[in-house]
Amino acid sequence: MISACNRRYVETEINTTSPARLVLALYEGAINFSLRAKRRMGEGDWAGKGELIGKTIDIVFELNKSLDMAAGGELAANFRRLYMYCIDRLLEANMKKDPAQIDAVIRVLCTLKEGWEGVVKAETEGVLTR
Repeated sequence: MISACNRRYVETEINTTSPARLVLALYEGAINFSLRAKRRMGEGDWAGKGELIGKTIDIVFELNKSLDMAAGGELAANFRRLYMYCIDRLLEANMKKDPAQIDAVIRVLCTLKEGWEGVVKAETEGVLTR
């Protein structure tokens, strides 16, 4: 449980961080939860695996929900397809206890994360503005 002081700190961080950095943080969280889920799967901790896969799915759903399909056009549609692919693989990993499905998701998320790292770098260097 987050204390009121910590909650205010987190809210301030979210409100003052650029959207690109927030997206990057979501990718990092999803990758972290995926890696931990895979480790739990290897340990036979099925409940822990399921909880961590659920957290990863929640993040990917949030990324999907943030897409502006009208403004983003084909790019947003491509992101949506990738997110749905990840969710499908995570559900299959959870049902079949298949770590290869988690690996597939990690590869996609790492590739997307690398792209957003470039966006954040360009933003930091002043090439992009909010």
